Amino acid sequence: MMKGSVTSWSDIDDLNDMIDVVEERIHKREQRLSYGGEKKV
Repeated sequence: MMKGSVTSWSDIDDLNDMIDVVEERIHKREQRLSYGGEKKV
């Protein structure tokens, strides 16, 4: 993942975008589960 010890700002932006997408996906999945009546805690 890390290319050496120096990380450029564009790499950090890409990582933040990835995290945003993953969190959004998890949130949508949780909503679907709660609507389906089988919400997992």
